[in-house]
Amino acid sequence: MKRIILQLLPLFLMACLLISSLPPTPQPAPIIPDTVVAPTLGQPLVEPAATGAPNEVPLTEASPTSPLLPDAATFPNPSSYTWKTVVSGLERPVDIQSAGDERLFIIEKSGRIRILQAGGLVGIPFLDISDRVGSRKNERGLLGLAFHPRYAENGRFFVNYTDKGGDTVIARFHVTAEPNIADPSSEVILLSVKQ
Repeated sequence: MKRIILQLLPLFLMACLLISSLPPTPQPAPIIPDTVVAPTLGQPLVEPAATGAPNEVPLTEASPTSPLLPDAATFPNPSSYTWKTVVSGLERPVDIQSAGDERLFIIEKSGRIRILQAGGLVGIPFLDISDRVGSRKNERGLLGLAFHPRYAENGRFFVNYTDKGGDTVIARFHVTAEPNIADPSSEVILLSVKQ
């Protein structure tokens, strides 16, 4: 056994020397965008460069049209802002979504989706499925809303809720001919997970 170790030891030492003499693996330079734009449907978050490598964005000095991003470690001073009530009369709101128009859809944990339009709540809920939503505990209720990418064409949207038994449900609904009212009987359960 000693003999085998002594024969392999020089090979091992040579391999270690060879590896340590190799140049380090080059690392690509990080790509830091100089401009970030607010995304809209179908547009990238960062504007691509007109020239250079496909994913390369050249760095430029800050200008009025393309300010550099603020330092993420600096938190805004809260005393520089004024809080303003936008809407009241909601019951345990948990999420706000947009369908791509001027309306905001506010999800209430109890099982209703309300619409904020023209500075006020629309009187009738967009969707009321409180009869099937279990919301008595903190981690339960109507918890999420997502609109189909072609919602304007097909009127489909998706919700995430916990049912009366506490199980998770992902379901699809569609809007009626009245754009501010969805059909609660149009539910198609896409996924149900026992909890």
